[in-house]
Amino acid sequence: MTLSVVILAAGKGTRMFSEKPKVLHELSNQPLLQYVINAAKNLKPVNINVVVGYKSKLIEQEFSKEDINWVVQKEQLGTGDAVKYTTSFLEGSQTLILYGDVPLININDLTKLIQVSENGLGILTFDKRNPKGYGRIKRTEGVVEGIIEEKDCSITEKKITEINTGIMCIDSSKLNNWLSQITNNNSQKEYYLTDIVALAKKDNTKIVTHEAKNESTISGINSKAELDCYGKNNEAKKE
Repeated sequence: MTLSVVILAAGKGTRMFSEKPKVLHELSNQPLLQYVINAAKNLKPVNINVVVGYKSKLIEQEFSKEDINWVVQKEQLGTGDAVKYTTSFLEGSQTLILYGDVPLININDLTKLIQVSENGLGILTFDKRNPKGYGRIKRTEGVVEGIIEEKDCSITEKKITEINTGIMCIDSSKLNNWLSQITNNNSQKEYYLTDIVALAKKDNTKIVTHEAKNESTISGINSKAELDCYGKNNEAKKE
């Protein structure tokens, strides 16, 4: 079993109110993306692919000493579109999807997710008391049926507390086929990576989940206030 890693880092981060790309903002004197790259390297993948977009050259310069395959997403048309740009570089038998603005991801959670998702599709989930804003894990009799984005949820689906963190581990040979089938027929007119879950179900592919226990390890940083909050917590852990 071999692993390729994809880190999605193309977003501008408008809620940061800064011209600097979101993933270059620092948490405890280190860019957000550096935390994710470090976590990826600990997994000993065959390659690490980082999808960039906004001010991509700045990001590439910042991490010029890292062994990274940089992939440019020309337009931000969703996570599914972003991953499509990487498919020709996925040399591992499995592909792990990470996010450049989720810096405190737990290596044990990633290792477990990789283990349980061999030859199938694995989703890192979290049971969130207030799931507003997150995609929901839809199950029937305990079996994952798909992921419903918040904007596309019915009133009943919005009551589901098991959320999708966005982090997935996928059989690489099947990923490319599923990505070619997803559409932008949704309220955002974007290509959602999460749509591959329903396609996996249709293909009778094994779909498994691993639940993260700590919310901070799966939380994206979207504003300077959140950056300050996580920074203080991070420093407190070091003391």
